[in-house]
Parts: sequence; C-alpha cells; structure tokens
Amino acid sequence: MLREQLILCGGLGGPLAAEPLRLAIDGPEKNVFLNIEDVFGHLYCAVPPALNDLLDVAAYVYAADQAVSRGGPADSGERWRRNFVFRVPVREPDLWRSAEVSAALCDSLGFASEDAYRFEFEPAPPASCRQPRLEWPGGGSAFDGLAEEVVMFSGGLDSLGGAVREAFGAGRKVLLVNHCSTGKKGPRFDSLVADLRRRAGAAAPLSVRVRVNKDQHLKGSYTQRTRSFLFAALGAVFAAALGRDRVRFYENGVVSLNLPISAQAVGAKASRTTHPKVLAGYARLVSLVTGKPFAIENPFHWLTKSEVARVVADAGCGALIGQAVSCAHTWQVTAAQPHCGRCSQCIDRRLAVLAAGLDAHDPAAGYMADVATGPWDDELERNLLVSYLDTATQVEGMDPLAFFQTYGEAYRAITLPGADPDATARAVYDLYRRHAAQVNGAVDRLIAENPAGIRKRTLPATSLVRLVSDGSAPADADHAPSPPAAANLFQRAGQMWLVRFRGGRLNHFFPSKGMAYLHAVVDQPGRPLSSVALVAAVARRPADFALGEAGEEGDPAALAAYHERLKELRVELAAARKDNDPRRVDEAQREIDAVTAAVRKIGGFGRRLRKGASPRERVRKAVVEAVRRAYRQIDDYDKPLLAHFKARVTCGMHPIYAPEDGIDWET
Repeated sequence: MLREQLILCGGLGGPLAAEPLRLAIDGPEKNVFLNIEDVFGHLYCAVPPALNDLLDVAAYVYAADQAVSRGGPADSGERWRRNFVFRVPVREPDLWRSAEVSAALCDSLGFASEDAYRFEFEPAPPASCRQPRLEWPGGGSAFDGLAEEVVMFSGGLDSLGGAVREAFGAGRKVLLVNHCSTGKKGPRFDSLVADLRRRAGAAAPLSVRVRVNKDQHLKGSYTQRTRSFLFAALGAVFAAALGRDRVRFYENGVVSLNLPISAQAVGAKASRTTHPKVLAGYARLVSLVTGKPFAIENPFHWLTKSEVARVVADAGCGALIGQAVSCAHTWQVTAAQPHCGRCSQCIDRRLAVLAAGLDAHDPAAGYMADVATGPWDDELERNLLVSYLDTATQVEGMDPLAFFQTYGEAYRAITLPGADPDATARAVYDLYRRHAAQVNGAVDRLIAENPAGIRKRTLPATSLVRLVSDGSAPADADHAPSPPAAANLFQRAGQMWLVRFRGGRLNHFFPSKGMAYLHAVVDQPGRPLSSVALVAAVARRPADFALGEAGEEGDPAALAAYHERLKELRVELAAARKDNDPRRVDEAQREIDAVTAAVRKIGGFGRRLRKGASPRERVRKAVVEAVRRAYRQIDDYDKPLLAHFKARVTCGMHPIYAPEDGIDWET
C-alpha cells in the first residue's frame, strides 16, 4: 500500500504527523498563483461559484503533481505512483462531496496520472474566498458571443494545427486559451498568435494566456500529467463566459491514445492528456459541476502528427511550424533553440515533419541536439529512441490480430460508451500503421541523405542513422566505447523487458504478468517461490492475496474481467470475419467458447457465484496461463530462449527456475 501524501489547501489544518504539503492560492502563505492575462481585447465575465471551485481544485492538483516526487526518470511501479489525499475549501461543498462528482474527479485524475486520489471538501470561509469573478485588465463589457469555439492552445504543433483548422478550414473565430507556467515562452507564443491572426483576417482568433505556477521550492516531479485537468477547468470557465457547451483539445491520435510506442513511454509515463477516456471523464465532471451537458472534443483523434503538419502547410501556414514549440524540457531550451532534441516529443515532432517533407520549416538548427546525426550518449535517452524506432518497424508489419494482442490498451478506446467497436478498432489499427510507415519513411530518408557519414563512420556511433544502419559499428574515437553487453540479459527498461539469450539479438518485450513472473524466478535461480507471493508482488496488492479457505469460485471483479474479455473477443471475431480470415475466426471463436464456459462454470450469467476450489489453486492456474501467454510472445522473436525456458522453468504451487551450466543472467 502506497503511503498517503496529505495535501492541505487554502489554510486548512490536518494531523501534524502526516507531514502535509501546504498549498494556498490566497493569503499570506500563498504559493500557488493563478493569473489571467488578456492578450487580445478586454474580457470580463462573472464566474459561477462552482466553476471557481473547479479552478481552485485544478490549480491545487496541478501544483501537487509537480511538488510531490515520483522518483527518477527510470522508476516505475510503486516508485512511479503516488497516493494523494487533498483537503480543499470550496464554495459549494455539498456539490463536491456528492458521490457522482467525487467519482468523476478521482477516476479521471487517476487514469490521467496513474496516481490514487481522495478528496475531503470543507466549506470555504467567506472571508478567505477569492472574488466570485475573474476580471481581466481594462474591464470592459461581457464577451458573450465574441467567439464560436473555445480551443485549448499550448503553442505546440498539434494545437497550431487545430487553430489553423478552425480559422482557415472552417472560417470560425475562436478563443485560444493558453496555459503557461513561466514567462519563458511568452514572446514566442505572442509572435506565433500574432502571425496567425494576421494571416487569418476576419477569422483572426482571440487569445487569452493563463499563468498558473507555484513557488520555486515546490519542485518534486518533472511530470505534469494533470495539466490537462487544469486546461479543462480553464476551458470550461471561458466556454461558460462565451455561452458555449464544449471546448476542443487538438492533439494527434498516436499521443492521445497513449499506446506504448517506446520502452520508456508506458502507461501514464506517456501523456494521457487527451486520451478519449480522460476527455470523457473531464466532460462528465464539468457537466456535473455546471448542471448541464458539456463536451470536450479532440478533432485530431484520427490523425498522426505528420498529417497534422500537413494540415498546417496545406492552409498556407507552413512557415508557422518553426514557431510552434513541442519540447517537454522547457527548462533546458533557449530562444534560438526551443527544442532539446532528446525528449520523446522532439523525436516525434522531428520525424513527423521529415515524413511530411516540411523540414524546411523546422530546421535542425532549432534543436539543441540533432535528432538524426547527433550523438545519443545518455543510455535512457538512447533506449527511448531505439524502442521508438523498433516499435515502428514492428507495427508496420503487424496484422490486426497481432496488433491488438500486443497493444491491449487500445481496448480502452474501443470499448468507450457510444463507440462502434468494429469501426473504432479498424481506425486505431489504421492510425498506428500510418504512423509507423511515416516514421520508417523518415528514417529511410535520413539514411539515404547520409551515405558518406554511415560508410566512413564519421557520424557518431550513437547517432540515429548509425544506430539503425550499423548497430554493430565501433564507437568513434571521440566517444568512449560502451561496455560489452551481457550475453544473458533480462532487465526492465521503463516498464518493458529487455531480453538477450546466449549473446543473441536484444529483444524488447511489452509488459505482461507472464514476463514479470519469468523475471522473478530467473532472478532467484534454484529457489522455489510461492505462486501466491509471486502474484501479489507483481500485482503490488498483497492484501488482495491474503488467501484463506475455498470460497466463491469467481468474484465480481473476475466476472467483470471475463465479460470484458468477451467484448474484446467479439471485436476480434468481427474483424476476422470482415477480413475473411478463417484461421483468426476459428481462434477467436474457440476462445469465446472457452471464456463462455468459464463464466457458466462460476454461475456468471445471472446466477449466484458457485463455491469452488482453493483460492491458491486458482492463483497457480493464473500463473501458468500468464507464463504461457509470455511464451507465445517470446516464440515470435527468440525460439532458443523459448526452448530454454520451457525446459528450465517449472510452474506449480512453487514455481522454480533451474539454470543450466554456463547460463548466468544479468537481471
């Protein structure tokens, strides 16, 4: 169980032993700052108390997200997740204490950040309440009707594409809402918006910049996974002022869906800011807070970043691409070089622009490190790059069944309420195939443009073009040689597994319980492990596995999992029939029959759950099945490794790995 981190907001008290983090938007201990900066025009509106509360909650969550450490960039699991308990003063306590609002708030934030949240709301003292309205410099009249849409505008390439689409594609006048934590990007942002307004003519957008930040000493985490919640709250306020019932986020679908496209970008380690489930959760929360239906949309959900770049160029705004900033490491960059060239956003942007043939508008000189020809000497950054490129190569060759077996997270989007599972599954598959082809096309182009540097080895051995074209090349004289890799390696990289057997190729395996079980037994050769302890350790929920006598053969959670799997299998079956693939049809139908039989066995179709065998026996079977699934994954890439594990790993109530002579694993 993760230790709770108490966050006391707005001067509220709490138990001294809890070592609370204290945050305040007002008063003498103010350390969270929320300022509205009117960039174009004088805007004024009254903000309802419930929306003022939403802004306060979002600002506190955003500040705590950055103030409480997750650990280092390589950390995962428990070291990555946090357990927050917020005590917040609000103007409408009955609303915020309701079960519906609490569930919408905690569920959405939990999925977006991969943390646990609990809120305790207290009535805000009248004297300590901030003014029940937000005013912009200069006062002026209400701005109801001045814009047709509210568009969240980060100043990155995707949000630029959205602004261009609204102004040039639809001819709509929109309000661009930008959040900035510092003034560092202010001049570049102002220049970008001014240029966009000049080009748009009558559809010139309005723009508001909101500065939300915290005291400098509140530094604990480099992530900002709840920034989208702050964005949604700000958007809701401005939408209410405009009399609108929706806001729009613009982000390409690959980033939005957050499938693990690299070893270091799994789960919430990659941005979930506009994942369909997150946007649906925020929309539900705002609807409850405002008391009327509210929508949060992402019109770029089915576009790749390269296709977004083409939207900008096709509207005659290609010159603006170089002004848009996509880098995650804003603290490192300079005005002349606004991109670090080493974060995942920079990799994605640079290759997308190359694939679109628009690199003349995004010169390499704008990156502190050249993505293509510069050295990638930092191991974590290099692993990120290699995994990203390897995944693109793998995805381009996958059929739909292999894709969805590998990327289980895709089902979060496919099974959302209102989605057509069959059509959505096809769209997700097509999106990722196009993205993979674009990445691979950009890499092929870079190789073709640097033949001499590759042949003569004048480019750094750790540069992108050398890594993909000559991975075995020795390091250059100006780079220290890398230490020899272990002949037998089984280690985590982010949340993925890196495995090499007998000096063969280094394979990247996606996260699964079966791989985790195999790693656990390999890590302790010759030692029998309890299957119950093994499952508890991998699940990180030991309390769930305090097993006693035999009880119900299934439980509600297991039954829900069975039914969810049936939904997934029906999607697979429909896709197989549509593709006229008898083998896949047969496989899907057989598994449907097996799962249906399992549900009937435990009485899961409308009957009471039956009493069954020992819970320990069920756990043993779960371990065996998970390992078998891992074996199927290994079989696709390393058959000698599969044969070794099948011969040397024994599953049972006490799984054990018996290594053969000469096999020494680095774990």
